[in-house]
Parts: sequence; structure tokens; C-alpha cells
Amino acid sequence: MNIVYLHGGPGRNSNAEEQLLKNKISSALNLDQSNIFFWHEPSVNRGYKHSSLSPYEAWFDSAKNSITHKNTILIAHSFAAIAALSLCQELSSSIKKLILIAPAIDIFHVDKMIFSLVANIKNSDFLKNARSDFFNLDAFLQVADYPHLERHYWANKLAMEQYWSINSSSPQWQFDVTSFIGVRQTLNVQLPSNINTPTMAIYGAHDEVVNFHHQNNLIKKIASNYKSVIFANSAHFPSLEESDHFIHTLQNFLYP
Repeated sequence: MNIVYLHGGPGRNSNAEEQLLKNKISSALNLDQSNIFFWHEPSVNRGYKHSSLSPYEAWFDSAKNSITHKNTILIAHSFAAIAALSLCQELSSSIKKLILIAPAIDIFHVDKMIFSLVANIKNSDFLKNARSDFFNLDAFLQVADYPHLERHYWANKLAMEQYWSINSSSPQWQFDVTSFIGVRQTLNVQLPSNINTPTMAIYGAHDEVVNFHHQNNLIKKIASNYKSVIFANSAHFPSLEESDHFIHTLQNFLYP
């Protein structure tokens, strides 16, 4: 068995998740660490040179190329759920089970959630009425002007500080604005109509950017063998905010 972990984003990486989860997963599942792969998206921060592919195509192909074994357990966080569901259709013989963490398969709904969040904080009528569209750059500029947005992604502030500390250690692990803009501007989502891969989604009860009912109902229409759980003390990063609970949940899903 091999495990592949796709981080959320775009613009992020799996460095903090690898540092905080790899040993725990290895120990709990009795897996050699060489069988656990934490994917990092193409980024100029890590020397990526732009190719003839669009940023989204390069992002998707990189995620796809991370799956190299026939017995793969795929874990995908947030935005990466979009790729993960498609990969379960394309690579159905390789991906045996799928775990989605705070899945954001309707990314425009997430945009709208973020607009509303910042609108309420800034009392912005413009943001309250902004259309859910990444190309609404005026809205994104207002959101970017709010310096504390990231804090709303976490209920466990200690886990948040660990995440920030690890990823601020080197420029290669810091947020890549170029990747975020490029991938989002060239986004071409083609979700499958049905997948048979056993799938579990983990949501945080305090997630302010992913709406459980909206995203969960969409996934139920796609994944025929699906279950979901909610972590009571987490927001958008339940695998890090309640890491022991995450490992236990992972064990039970893989070895029922």
C-alpha cells in the first residue's frame, strides 16, 4: 500500500503536513516512510519553469504523476479534491480508497464564503453583493487587503502557529501568489459524473470557508460509495488541528 497526500491551495505545498503527519501515519499503519508521498505543486518557489501547459494543466498533471503505484490510498485537502475525484475516474485501477479533507469541489462557492466572511468584518456592501467569480478582481483585492484572513481557516491556533512556523522556514515553502493566480485563472474543472472508489470526507465543524452541506451534497452525487465525518474541534485543516483523531479515523477507514 502507498499513500499520496495532495495539499490544498493553489499556492500552497505539503511541507508542514509532511513534517507533522508522516511519522504518525507510518507508525499507525505500519508503513515504511518511502511508501508515503507528500506532493508539492509546481512552483517558482521550488524552481519550476513554465511549460507549454496552462498553469492548471501543469498543476493537474503534476498531481496525476504523483500516483505511481497500483495500490494507492489518495488523500486530498481542500482545492485538491477537484483533482482527486477526477483521478479516481482516470486511474480507477490504481486508487483503492480516497480521503477528502475539507473538500472544496465547488471552488466558486468557497470564494463566495470568503467574500461574505471578509464583507462582514469590513462591513463592505460591495463584497456582500460580489458575484462568485475568480475574475472579479476588485473583490479579491479587497479580500487580499484583509491581513488576518488565514486565521479564519483554523480553530486550533496552536496547530496554525506550527503550520506557519514550518512553512516560513524557507522561501520554497511560502505561499506562491503566482501559482494561485495562474491556476485559478486557467481553471477548467471537469468533475466525473460517478466514481466507485470508496470515499470518505472529513470536515471541520468550525470551517468558515467550506460549507459542509453544500460540498457534501455535491460529492454524494459523484461518489457512490461515500461517507463523511465532522471533527468537532477543527476548521479548515482537520488533519492538522486534530491529528490524532485524523490518524485514528484513517486507520478505521482503511482497515474496517
